[in-house]
Amino acid sequence: LALPVAGHAAPAGGVSINGGGVAQNNNSGLGDLLVSGGFDAKDFGNGVTGQLQFKSVDAATGALIARIHGMAVCIRETTGVVAGGQGWELRFVITNATGPFAPPPGLFFSAFVQDNPGGIDLVDESFDDLFNPFCGDNDDDVSWEPLLHGNITVHS
Repeated sequence: LALPVAGHAAPAGGVSINGGGVAQNNNSGLGDLLVSGGFDAKDFGNGVTGQLQFKSVDAATGALIARIHGMAVCIRETTGVVAGGQGWELRFVITNATGPFAPPPGLFFSAFVQDNPGGIDLVDESFDDLFNPFCGDNDDDVSWEPLLHGNITVHS
């Protein structure tokens, strides 16, 4: 599935970003959470392709918070990245979601990722502006958190 969406900006020649693992998510307002999953997103000038699937659980009890699958709709290099790494916003449309805090399919969310070669990769998510399919309007409150296990790789 390729959904060309105006407003995305990938480098000339394209970009492929993939990764996965386990990350802490302590800035959601729901307490100490762990997120596990993976993603793959590509833009080589003929539309964005890719998908993401993840599960968020309560870190203490293991209770399911949300399980979400989404298809990539845009990719954009971000600003405000920490300590010299390259950050990216990956925007997804939700195609399937379960759990007590899962948003319904058809809405949008962003995953923010930073590949830090030789260091700890960073991630965050944003469910701001659920009706907006475009990258670039969702990074006002990015709070980078460490990827505890796993890796993010950017090929451009």
